[in-house]
Amino acid sequence: MAVRRMDVKPAARPADSPATGGETTEVGWIDEHRERGVRALVPFAAGDAIHRFTGETVSEIGQHTLQISETQHISGTSIIGYLSHGCAPNCRLDMARFELVATRDIAAGEVLTIDYALTEDKLFRQFACHCGDVDCRRWIIGRAEPISAEGQAYLQRLAADPSSPAMTDGFWWRRDDLGYADGRLHFAGHDVAALAETVEGPLFLYSAARVAANIARVRAAMASTGMPHRLYYAMKANRCGPLLRALARDGHCGVDICSPNELRLALDSGFAPAQISFTGTGVANRDLDRLLAQPELTINCDSIGMIRRIGERQPGRAIGIRINAGIGTGYGDAVRLSYAGETTTKFGIYREQWAEALAMARRHRLPVTSLHFHVGCGYLDGQLDRWSEAVGASLDFLKDLPEVITVNIGGGLGVPHRARDAALDLAHWAGILAGHFKGRGVTIAAEPGDYLVKDAGMLVLSVVDIERKRDTVFVSVDGGFNLAPEPAYYDLPCEPVACVPRSMTPRSWRKVSIAGNINEALDLWAVDHPMPDLREGDRIAFLNAGGYGAAMSSNHCMRGAFTEKLLDG
Repeated sequence: MAVRRMDVKPAARPADSPATGGETTEVGWIDEHRERGVRALVPFAAGDAIHRFTGETVSEIGQHTLQISETQHISGTSIIGYLSHGCAPNCRLDMARFELVATRDIAAGEVLTIDYALTEDKLFRQFACHCGDVDCRRWIIGRAEPISAEGQAYLQRLAADPSSPAMTDGFWWRRDDLGYADGRLHFAGHDVAALAETVEGPLFLYSAARVAANIARVRAAMASTGMPHRLYYAMKANRCGPLLRALARDGHCGVDICSPNELRLALDSGFAPAQISFTGTGVANRDLDRLLAQPELTINCDSIGMIRRIGERQPGRAIGIRINAGIGTGYGDAVRLSYAGETTTKFGIYREQWAEALAMARRHRLPVTSLHFHVGCGYLDGQLDRWSEAVGASLDFLKDLPEVITVNIGGGLGVPHRARDAALDLAHWAGILAGHFKGRGVTIAAEPGDYLVKDAGMLVLSVVDIERKRDTVFVSVDGGFNLAPEPAYYDLPCEPVACVPRSMTPRSWRKVSIAGNINEALDLWAVDHPMPDLREGDRIAFLNAGGYGAAMSSNHCMRGAFTEKLLDG
């Protein structure tokens, strides 16, 4: 094998090999798989010569060689041999000047990447790519060679399973109406950063089209059971006026409420009393008086005392009863998201008090025409077995209620919050309902809130400060947990996404903690979360903020101001 040493002068901004103590780059483990790569220790500007390399010319391709002509390659290039591949790299190799050049601004801490196919006619070995770039090619080959049989088989497997991690690395949340176009985040056909420029302060964006699609999906699943069915939207998830009016106008669902003021808002939005179902707790007499003024309203009683007080006011009125079968579940099996279970909760009437509740209804001649139960919030496929158990236990109460015409299974259907979460299998969910309700002759009602609006919304905040404190880089934004409490209260994260990222390659991102502007220790949107290079004034979109965000917001620290926009696209 022919060997020739090539000597070149150092670049203007030298980055010596790590073995000799370089000060601008380092070789080290860059991920949990202990893969070696090169990381920038200082920032570089687009066009900077990061490193000038030397080496030996050889005639054979090696794993770490670089092609310099049709027949010659260079080896022994120090850090260059450890550069990671990226389909949208932040560096390029100038093989005429033997320089590594930044193709865009690079922040300190970023992993340096090149596109292997730009220098090599044929690779030492073709490989599957997991760079995470939005336009990742998935299988990397040289610029003048065909895809191997192994590569063809790999790409065929990916095409058969587009939800696989290899297809969603770094951008697991992407879908047809949410993703990047020309390096900018788009949602419901709109440029998110551009919309944020039109308002001052925090901005909630909601997609009317996504809500409609979610409603259609649930209705189709319920129809597949072959049972009569009715869908209500749980208003407490999001009570944005334009959204409520659109739902009432479309007529594809009723509305579930839990207070007299929500009743008034539902009526003002265009819902008829017969389209409204009330299920509340701690219902005062003044609340009952307002509710009972609507004879067509479905009222589900949460306590024996509530049954008595309705009977005292309107004997003979049809009611519903909310029961608690003692079995619950929610997102990630979290206790705080379960409305029933080993711990006694305030919701509904337990089996131990069931006879007393029925006696109270009979005493006041109140026919029980609706049975209601709610198991928990945010359940996904991993909780469906437990959910099925709860449905079965709840339906055991039916044998004592011959006049029931509707069983309301509540809401709680979840959406993915993390990359590891799979979307709820609605076909499986509907199959469970069909199995439990077959032959019972009742209408199935459901009242999802989260499932209909959560992934149809986002909260857009601005970066106001970036600073390292000890070993943590904090990115401060102009909105806190008071605007969307669920991440802090229930560990239901809102995925932070840069609206105009400077890098589309997640492997080059660094981990930061994103903090809100409320003077409370729990006001953290994300901890050790990979993000591209961020700067003051950048916009971050927090996904899954369409449900229990603005509706749960407070004016804590008098920072409760925000804008809401319903997007038609």
